Amino acid sequence: MGSQGPVRLLAHPVRPRSWGCHPCPAAHTDWTLETTDLIRLDLYTHPDNDASGRVAERAGYVREGVRRAWDLDRDGNPEDAIFYVLVRGDRKDA
Repeated sequence: MGSQGPVRLLAHPVRPRSWGCHPCPAAHTDWTLETTDLIRLDLYTHPDNDASGRVAERAGYVREGVRRAWDLDRDGNPEDAIFYVLVRGDRKDA
């Protein structure tokens, strides 16, 4: 399972220029649940990217909260991230 144990992290692009250019997390989630024994998937988005949050929720993820200063922007300033989680068994179809 690697250094993260039974958890994996998915990231929606956090830079505004990348928004809208990412694959659907539902496909990644389905594949991951079908081919691994992972029990928890984390997904994060930029706080200003509401559309990606809605996509995450449609894929079965639940908003868990804000992680402050999770990453750095291009200028080295801290950026927050919105985290969503899906635990194996949360989705009816999983």
